[in-house]
Amino acid sequence: MRTISLILFSLVLLPALQAGTIYSVSLNTAALPSGGTFYLDFQFFDGSGLPSDLNNNAVTISNLALGGGAATGVPAFTGGGAGDATTGFTLNDTQFFNEVLQAFHPGSFVTFEVSLTTAVDPGGTPDQLSFAILDSSLLELPTNGVANELFSITLDGSPPSVATYSTASGSPYAIAAPSVQQTDIPEPGTGALLAAALGAFLLAKRVRAPA
Repeated sequence: MRTISLILFSLVLLPALQAGTIYSVSLNTAALPSGGTFYLDFQFFDGSGLPSDLNNNAVTISNLALGGGAATGVPAFTGGGAGDATTGFTLNDTQFFNEVLQAFHPGSFVTFEVSLTTAVDPGGTPDQLSFAILDSSLLELPTNGVANELFSITLDGSPPSVATYSTASGSPYAIAAPSVQQTDIPEPGTGALLAAALGAFLLAKRVRAPA
């Protein structure tokens, strides 16, 4: 009975085995001058900003590649932002507006992966992640998006709503709408969970064994 209890307890210690979705985002930035300074702008909005809705979603931005370009300087954070261009960024909805702003010299493309939790705020206004490119004056390149975003994920259900936009006709640089590929990570079956839990239990038992 004690063994079964420990196995069942270890099931809750396996968050890596949960289902989820990874969004692979790619956009062509060859139109941007390679010697210029631009900014990658990731913004994470809490839907209502009410205390009851905060701290219920988190975003990870990883595997950033700049197609021959390079990140420059250190990123600037607002609210629940952390990380760097090499290891990746995280954003948490610790307040209404959360942001990671990273300067870069453009290459031929920008690619990155996004994974995030998908809790729907009970207040009726969903959380949203958006991505934009800013010029050297920290102004967004004009796009067809409502807030000059190139890409957004709105946490309004399961699955969340994904939108992409190209630069607008008045933009000094022509950038096509990003391509987004979704990769679903299936929830493991009971057998896989039990096998992982048993492995965790045996490892714990081995560690406790006397030398």
